[in-house]
Amino acid sequence: MLLEDIRGTNLYMTWPEMSIDQRQKVGLAVVNVWAQLMRLRFGAIGSINAPEDDDTTFYVGPMTFMPTTTGKAVAPPRSKCGPFSCARDWLLALARLDMRFLTEAPLTEEEKSRMIPVISDTKAAPLPYLDSSEASDPSPRSTNVLFHVDLGVHNIMVDSDDPTIITGVIDWEGACVVPLWSILPRFSNPLRAPYITKPDELGALEELRCLMERTLSDAVPEWAKLITECREARMLRIRAEMSTAEPHNVRMPEGIF
Repeated sequence: MLLEDIRGTNLYMTWPEMSIDQRQKVGLAVVNVWAQLMRLRFGAIGSINAPEDDDTTFYVGPMTFMPTTTGKAVAPPRSKCGPFSCARDWLLALARLDMRFLTEAPLTEEEKSRMIPVISDTKAAPLPYLDSSEASDPSPRSTNVLFHVDLGVHNIMVDSDDPTIITGVIDWEGACVVPLWSILPRFSNPLRAPYITKPDELGALEELRCLMERTLSDAVPEWAKLITECREARMLRIRAEMSTAEPHNVRMPEGIF
């Protein structure tokens, strides 16, 4: 485990008192973090693992997950958690719940039945890039990048004197390497916060959301193109992550950020 002291203040604490101009500046700084992560390239899907000996080379190994608060939960077998050489294998592992924490409560028959069409559709999806790797297909559709699963205001540290400057990002334990097409950045906490009710402020935040999306699209144009091209694959991921849910509860998130 790597630990480093990060000085500053949590953005969650400073956001309510920030001006519209300050929020715009820090919002664009968050976009820069996303862009840096999307420019990193990896040869497999999984999580970055530290070497077990004196070797300093990190590698993509089995996928890790956010810690669970369920005391009796057991981590899934590492052998089922990757790394995955192609996106289809990863999606199938998600749909089969191979990588979920094991609890005492077994799946109901109804939940098992909901999984069947998701697994079947994932296997049959006529999307060749789901079976390719970056080595066999160097196009953006086969690119794997680093993804911070919870890059919200509560995990961003900013300078105590200038809250528009990001000093660090915390809570990397759930970070993973996934296909570039699968990423929909979320920064929705401050953009839709319940304490924001004034029409002019709501309008300014919607402008910020659009600005962040445009800026990221300009910074990582291959990702912006995939948002449209790979919508079907992205829906497969959402279905795989919710394979036991009632179908009417499974839908594509609205917007970016």
